[in-house]
Amino acid sequence: MVLMHWLLWSASLLGAAALRFAEVFGDYVVLQQQPAKAAIFGEVNDTSVSTVTVELSAGSKKVASVEANVLGGTWKALLPPQAAGGQWSITARAGTKSVEMNSVTFGDVWYCSGQSNMALPLIHTMSRNISVDAIKAGKYANIRIHGMSAYRHPAMAESFRCHSEPWKLRER
Repeated sequence: MVLMHWLLWSASLLGAAALRFAEVFGDYVVLQQQPAKAAIFGEVNDTSVSTVTVELSAGSKKVASVEANVLGGTWKALLPPQAAGGQWSITARAGTKSVEMNSVTFGDVWYCSGQSNMALPLIHTMSRNISVDAIKAGKYANIRIHGMSAYRHPAMAESFRCHSEPWKLRER
């Protein structure tokens, strides 16, 4: 199984775009809200590129632009602190290449880890009816879900690669 993941990862690098966000980022992502700066990072496989420009936009209005240095094929940018909420777009540009994430929001980011028994469906909880009613009433309308697991192959230890599910809005 590990060998299969490594082969898939290696093959993806051969056909990879010249510029990309790390796999933990994508449409519907939640970035940490103020007072912290939100970190965005990724890879670029063009050795002539020394900087990546990252732009934060709300609709057609560009709100911020930051430069990130490329070191060893990776880059990291820190966006200015933003209040919770919003529907943002983030674009990274390097030379003639660009990548974009849409429907980005800022808020509190919580990752939980543990054993497989932590994946407890809501139906099996004591307050399931209260929770389901609150969700249906829109109380948690902007909750977004993301799942990932790290590859354990040594060749990937320095990489931003992981098995990452796409970000998604909560189900109604």
